[in-house]
Parts: sequence; C-alpha cells; structure tokens
Amino acid sequence: MATAEGLDASDPQALLELARRARRGDSAAFDQLVLRFHRPVYRFCWRMLRTSNSEDLARETFVRAFVHFDRFDPERPLLPWLFAIARRLCLDRLRREHVMARGAEGSTWASPWAPTTRARPAP
Repeated sequence: MATAEGLDASDPQALLELARRARRGDSAAFDQLVLRFHRPVYRFCWRMLRTSNSEDLARETFVRAFVHFDRFDPERPLLPWLFAIARRLCLDRLRREHVMARGAEGSTWASPWAPTTRARPAP
C-alpha cells in the first residue's frame, strides 16, 4: 500500500519512518498510519464488544494515540500500542454498560459499611 509520499505502508521500515514523522507532529504521516491500521483496530474492538460502538472506539483509539503520540516509542511496533489503547477503551465501555445494566435491572450495590439486616440467632 503506497502512501502519498511514495512509502509502502506495509513495509516495516516505511512504517517506522511514518511513526517517527508522526511523533514529530507530521499529521500527514499520522493520517497514513490511521489508513494502514484502522481496519485491524476496528476488528479488535468488534471482537471485544460485538456492537456498533466498535467503530466509535476505533476512532477514539486514534484520537488518543494522536494526543499521546509522544509516549509512543517508534522503535517498537505500533499495532500492539494501538491495541493496548483500544483494549482500555473497550474495557471502560464494557464496565460502563455493565454498571448501567445493573442499575436498569433495579439491583443495588451494598456498601461494605452499610448496616446489615440479618437476624441474630435465637439464644
């Protein structure tokens, strides 16, 4: 897959160069990385969630990656770093949905400090 700059985005050396440029703030290089990795990140999110939210979380993964790209080590593979971001986002979404579902069912969460209402055994 050739990029606008003539780099082959499937070549590991070309990906390394794109990552280095994106880390320095080159938005065109970052756009090329998004084009290259959007599909695997989306599939990863889909496997975790199995919902239409997968597309939103794939996009959010790249937003977070862009904001925090200074934390990425361009000498390491990019896809595992993106998967780690996507995984955290998916787990957060699953937790929120679980909490909302429990609330919708009318179940209550008992605080460990709340008084209990268990009867005492008869003497």
